[in-house]
Amino acid sequence: LTLTEKRMVKIGRAQCRSISPFLLTHHHHHHVYVLSSSSYDITRRFYTTTTTVDPKEVEKFTKLSKTWWDREGPMKALHHMNPVRLQYIRDQLSVKLEIPQNRLKPYEGLRMLDIGCGAGLVTEPIARMGGDVVGIDATPSNIHVAVAHHMSSSSSSSSSDSGKSRLVYRNVSAEELVSENKSTNGVKNKYEVITCLEVVEHVSDISSLLSSCSSLSSPGGSLFISTINKTIASKWFALFAAENIFHLASPGTHDYEKLVTPSDLKQQLSSAGYDVVHLSGLLYNPITGRWWLSSSTHMNYILHAVLCRPPPSNVV
Repeated sequence: LTLTEKRMVKIGRAQCRSISPFLLTHHHHHHVYVLSSSSYDITRRFYTTTTTVDPKEVEKFTKLSKTWWDREGPMKALHHMNPVRLQYIRDQLSVKLEIPQNRLKPYEGLRMLDIGCGAGLVTEPIARMGGDVVGIDATPSNIHVAVAHHMSSSSSSSSSDSGKSRLVYRNVSAEELVSENKSTNGVKNKYEVITCLEVVEHVSDISSLLSSCSSLSSPGGSLFISTINKTIASKWFALFAAENIFHLASPGTHDYEKLVTPSDLKQQLSSAGYDVVHLSGLLYNPITGRWWLSSSTHMNYILHAVLCRPPPSNVV
């Protein structure tokens, strides 16, 4: 067992198997595109499967894809939020897996999946911290931008900075990854950490997405979700004011009817086999560009859930 796997056993979750980051098999009815180097692979598969991907959301983010890494563009608020999200994930995993805070590569040996990765704002940093990371997104242009940025940042950084981490970008949905697991015999792709940040408010079926997460998670695996609460305050400030007054996002980026409250999300997580072990509010000052964790969840929130029960049989 690796050191990480021993930690997973120690905290009473379940023994984690050694599983390759992903499997590449070719079938006559699939089209597989692969671009690889020593540091990353990008693959695309087309499956006939149920999906939570909303075509309107894909179209929306296709138009925004080239702006992901523009710190003063439509993704400005996400760039400001990133340090807080990353620190929250690190703090939670440090406690759960007993990772020393001063470790340079705290995620070394961890298999991590970033769902709805966009252009890699979270994927790249967690890979730099040692994670064996797969970033997936349903928008092809997002993946193209993510790969281009990774190539650029990798070429400008020292080879020693990459360490033993591996970064994979894939233009697939979570449901397609579940389908891959069903189509393989024996070895399954399972992840000890799954991040799903600013994603649930953009999918067509949150429950189905969470079921896919549980199917892709190792026993005792962690799931991190951040999103906007469904309140009157968030409707006027996090949506209307943010998009139309402060221009922190393009108008129409968010749909109020797709937002979910923490209590509703907890119920859906429980149905998928997860227990929420920590929840925190996220507040933002649009004048200073500062995000911080708060006890108030009336605007944005972030949570850490752990897979404590077997996933529903229909997604295993």
